[in-house]
Amino acid sequence: MKLYEIPDSEYITITVKNEENASLEYRVPVLFCKQEILFVEPIRKNGKMLNFEVPGIQIAITYVPSDGMPLEWRGCTINPFVYEEKPYHIIYCTHEGKHINRRKTYRQYLGYIGTLRIALDHKTVGVTVKDISVTGVSFISVTEFSKSDIGMFQLNYLDEELEMQVQVSGEVVRIEQLKDTRFIYGCRLIESNMNIGKYIARKQKKAAERRRINDLRGE
Repeated sequence: MKLYEIPDSEYITITVKNEENASLEYRVPVLFCKQEILFVEPIRKNGKMLNFEVPGIQIAITYVPSDGMPLEWRGCTINPFVYEEKPYHIIYCTHEGKHINRRKTYRQYLGYIGTLRIALDHKTVGVTVKDISVTGVSFISVTEFSKSDIGMFQLNYLDEELEMQVQVSGEVVRIEQLKDTRFIYGCRLIESNMNIGKYIARKQKKAAERRRINDLRGE
């Protein structure tokens, strides 16, 4: 699959790495495509469009289609562009997208109680949010649903550690029954109310701080 074949309105994750292997991630929707180039809303920081024309950086694009198998494009370029008097960032890649294993993407364990709003009757059910990554989220429920029952869902939970409300939407791609009769639902992310990459980075930083304090205490 070519990068420009990603449908309009689908979300992609942009990963930018520098020479020290430090990385930043941005999740944006595809607006439209022209002449094999993707157009997205300007990616800004402090009100200014980001400059991706920096020597030594590597840019990769990740997209999770409806079949749930993530695709990745490496060696991408991102440039500012004005079209019909509107600013955009445009993304181009000559390579074919390659399938990557969803389970190889880092998954942040959560374990929070959440509320799931499903397509069937728009009702809400309580679930345990197991983990989250830049491409997906999983939750556990005592209730068995089919993929069609859940449809496009909205999942809300309070991150007690960071004292913030998290809201994501997506669709189920995998269902497994656990030994204790509960069910685990693996899902692809479609939208969120925050930058998932930055959220996971904050969680990892908190975990590192706890480990450092425990080491000082000799625990």
